[in-house]
Amino acid sequence: MRIRDKQHLECVRSHDCLNCRTDYGVIPHHLLKCPDQKKGTGLKLGDNWTIPLCCLCHGALHAAGSEVKFFGVEGAKTAIKVAQDLWRKIEEVNAATELTKQSQELGLDPC
Repeated sequence: MRIRDKQHLECVRSHDCLNCRTDYGVIPHHLLKCPDQKKGTGLKLGDNWTIPLCCLCHGALHAAGSEVKFFGVEGAKTAIKVAQDLWRKIEEVNAATELTKQSQELGLDPC
């Protein structure tokens, strides 16, 4: 199942471009390939597999055809790690938000 999460995409947009480090025109790039998810022709990976790229770098990556061709082997591995770290970060934020909400509903003072 493809994960879709608008809040996560906003989080990814808030970071600098992973390649050139600009903060201008950053968009989420859905990785073209990842280690644990099968991809069918024409199917985009889930939002949990996104990295921040500016419009220029995003276009250049797609012109190159793959993360490995654009970043190199080690850079592609880094891109996967960044996507995983960003997803983990939003999961932690969501869990903390849910815990605070539950505490408030029970009348508890969250620490």
